[in-house]
Amino acid sequence: MKATVIAFTILLGMVLLQDVTDAAMPPPAVKPGTCPMVKKPAKCMRPMNKCKVDSDCPGTKKCCDVGCYFDCKEPTK
Repeated sequence: MKATVIAFTILLGMVLLQDVTDAAMPPPAVKPGTCPMVKKPAKCMRPMNKCKVDSDCPGTKKCCDVGCYFDCKEPTK
């Protein structure tokens, strides 16, 4: 019983600390430019997203919807 209370307390502390950490982080930066236009495929095979936001991409690349998933692409001006 005592171990369960300790484990619960530790877990609760971790969850609360994560919320504080997330709130303290600035929002991700949006890079200039727009994503290139893409033709949406008729069928998607559910590939994994390679990014979620622009800051996930290197250099000047932006996180763009390329049909069935998101990938880093050079922006159009």
